Amino acid sequence: MGIGNPFTSGQTVVPNLTVSGIGLVGATATSGTNRANSSNWPTVASIDLTKYFEFILTPSPGYEIDFTNFIYTSTLSSGTPTIVMRSSVDSFGADIATLSTTGATVNLSTFQNITSAITFRVYVYNMSTTGTTWSINDFQFNGDVVIGTPVPEMNVTQGGSIASGGTNAFGNQENGTSGSAVTFTIQNTGNAVLNLSGTPNKVAITGNTADFVINETATTATVAATSGTTTFTVTLLHKLWGQELLS
Repeated sequence: MGIGNPFTSGQTVVPNLTVSGIGLVGATATSGTNRANSSNWPTVASIDLTKYFEFILTPSPGYEIDFTNFIYTSTLSSGTPTIVMRSSVDSFGADIATLSTTGATVNLSTFQNITSAITFRVYVYNMSTTGTTWSINDFQFNGDVVIGTPVPEMNVTQGGSIASGGTNAFGNQENGTSGSAVTFTIQNTGNAVLNLSGTPNKVAITGNTADFVINETATTATVAATSGTTTFTVTLLHKLWGQELLS
């Protein structure tokens, strides 16, 4: 693809935005001078979701992307293929637009308040031959990257992050004995204060709750934005031989 895959030569990126460049998946990268050239696209009149050009744009934490449009120029060696653009917003289920073989402006104004990574893919099919080439010569996403609505984001760790809805294994515990207190840390990775407003307890657990005791002595009701933390401990009281899980 001219210079690497993903193709990143000469790209300009505004602050608070990370981009992937233009990647090629499934089709074949073909020699081209400073352009993303490709071949081996489907010759049938139906889309192949495993072959596409790809762009990934990720706003920095606390920021959002408000898109305006996508402008590109391209070159086709021969034929009249079908070229469409789709996005990860609907898991690449519907066409955003049908693209010209030579370049155009694609309206992206419906893509607003994008606060996490978004992927756009360009699919080519109905090529005259597998050797026919099509390249994206240059492209530009237009819009604004602005400070988004501040929101908190909780991350619970115990030796590592615990996924949302995940569990923590306390291991084997001899019947009739209590284990040591295990410390959990609540991190606020968002850009607004995190309020732990549970009543009467700030922290609640599920599972075999009668076998556990939560200690919130060190747990604060608020956790500062960006990098604030607070902690709580959980003690396993007793258990027959086997593992105990907490969620």
